[in-house]
Amino acid sequence: MDVALEKRPPWSVDINEPGSVERTPPWSVDINEPGAAERAATSLTINGFCALRGPIVPADMCERCAAAVYGRLDTLLHAASSRGLDVDAGLLRFNEVCKRHHAARYDLRLPLGRATALVPQDAASVEGAQSWIDIKPLVDMVVQPIVSRAFDEENAPQDDWAADAWSTEVAGCVVSLPGASVQASHADGTSPALVNAFVPLVAVDARNGTEIQPGSHLDTHGMPTDALAPLPHGVVPSLDAGDLLLFHYRAVHRGLANASASARPVLYFTYGADGAVDTHNFPTDEPLLNERGSA
Repeated sequence: MDVALEKRPPWSVDINEPGSVERTPPWSVDINEPGAAERAATSLTINGFCALRGPIVPADMCERCAAAVYGRLDTLLHAASSRGLDVDAGLLRFNEVCKRHHAARYDLRLPLGRATALVPQDAASVEGAQSWIDIKPLVDMVVQPIVSRAFDEENAPQDDWAADAWSTEVAGCVVSLPGASVQASHADGTSPALVNAFVPLVAVDARNGTEIQPGSHLDTHGMPTDALAPLPHGVVPSLDAGDLLLFHYRAVHRGLANASASARPVLYFTYGADGAVDTHNFPTDEPLLNERGSA
């Protein structure tokens, strides 16, 4: 049975208070159990994140999507190389792909969502794009009820916000190659009206996963000044391919070093309320490809 939102625990957590993390609600939820959306909303509100186990996306769809993502990445890196750019050791910052550090980690923006206008190519013209297009409604079906509960009128990010106004702003995939070093701890932005949904296309754990700091979407007091230092109460969810990690845009997190022997592709969808748009992570006027898919 779902528990009424007004009966949920206090959403404000001081991460430095003894026992604060232990008193937070469980952050791992099986989507097939009764009341899963309610428990996930509670975790998203208090912890700032929730690991949803299903899987949400079947294994064969994950495999097809991973192959399509690798093909898309090859196309983009070939285009960047043709411009004389060092795609291995250098940095990239284009509408379609960013490499923000010298580590072997690439962030691809896929032509889906309201930010599609910032990606020159239409999804229909991208080889293999149907594989990630097919995944989106499966993720929507799980995420929409959770964010509608988590952001009720009391917790609305803005006065004129409506609970059913969430839509996909950005879609993409982060590919971490074997040997990629650990990321610096960071939040993806400052907007209270954006939420990320990560869908690992391969299994992830402490060897190649994502570490996140509970409660950091509300308060970053006590966080280490060194962004490469371990997070004080960091959690690294172990997820199977097709599971989902949902977290606030403001939550402090980092991709761990990829100590596995394989690439780690994580598909993501960023959901926003009433027109909240991510303009922080990708440039808006630096296309790598033209509409025909060439550099």
